[in-house]
Amino acid sequence: MVTIHSGGQTGVDRVALAVRDNSRSPGLALTIDCAHPFGKPVRCVQPAEVDAALAFLDGLPHPTVLNIAEPRESEQPGVYLAAAHLLRRLLHQWPTTQKGGAES
Repeated sequence: MVTIHSGGQTGVDRVALAVRDNSRSPGLALTIDCAHPFGKPVRCVQPAEVDAALAFLDGLPHPTVLNIAEPRESEQPGVYLAAAHLLRRLLHQWPTTQKGGAES
């Protein structure tokens, strides 16, 4: 089962897909920095890098929670819509039978 989470909390029990441009965000940096010491997978992608995000997801061993992390909208205007668009494309292209299915 795969549960997808977006926004608000940094959890070390999660796998993180970070959506960003080349700018630096303190909150996004915290998400990445907190995941590494616990060996939690993190992949940073540009909003248009659907294939890279799919490759990351395909290589994961049964994630239970996927955290879609992005900078604050005030730090990177337009990032929320870009991340939402990426997520829609991922959900459409990533097979629901992959890694045990998807939760609705």
